[in-house]
Amino acid sequence: MVLRARTSRRWRPSRWSPCFSALDQTVVSTALPHILATCPGQRCWGGCSRPYFVGCPATVAVVGKLTDLFRRRAVFLVSVGLFSIASLLCGVAGSLPQLVAFRGLQGVGAGAIQTCSLIVMSDMFPPRERARWQVINSIGFATASAVGPSVGGFLADNFSWRWIFLLNVPLCIATVAALVYGLSRGSRTGARPAIDWSGVVWSTVMVVAVLLVCTWGCREFGWTSFEILGLIALAVVAGWLLVRAERVRGRPR
Repeated sequence: MVLRARTSRRWRPSRWSPCFSALDQTVVSTALPHILATCPGQRCWGGCSRPYFVGCPATVAVVGKLTDLFRRRAVFLVSVGLFSIASLLCGVAGSLPQLVAFRGLQGVGAGAIQTCSLIVMSDMFPPRERARWQVINSIGFATASAVGPSVGGFLADNFSWRWIFLLNVPLCIATVAALVYGLSRGSRTGARPAIDWSGVVWSTVMVVAVLLVCTWGCREFGWTSFEILGLIALAVVAGWLLVRAERVRGRPR
């Protein structure tokens, strides 16, 4: 009981970790006119939000497996660090294509953070308490998504749209400190974990292709256009290669 109480208190400082990743999903929507007015370059497909939404779910399966192979805290810290670096790059981007690319990288870090937070909660709390903390996490996620447009509009109108991303850096530093304090290192395994790189590549390609089809279909391109049909074919081929790679890997040697 004492250990469980200490664990709960330690987790509280870091429970906002998925909140700023949720905030960045909607914070750019109201600041987009300011970004397009001050950031030179072509108006890339989907503006600055869609690369983020594509990057978030593309990393869920990969990060979930990495947390099984490596320590939870290490993967969590790398995820927060990636999100922080991507936020800094977004804040200093000199053109719209750069901003779009860095937003995709930020989405990868955000998806990893959200995945790690759920995995860590399942490890730290027993089933009886797990649902309560998942609800708290979901409330924070929903609240951050709801206030995102207001925060983005306020910062863009009164300061600069760059502060939308730069403010994530100190929040990430505070989150890293909370994770270092609140999460244990875990046990060290003697054997070096083997990563299924082919599965990582093909699963990511398949998920990204499917998301792009759902995002661009009947908006930027027609359903029968070359781009959409090419993405569908890419998703099918990547799915077939993924199944083939996993079957080969699962055979006894």
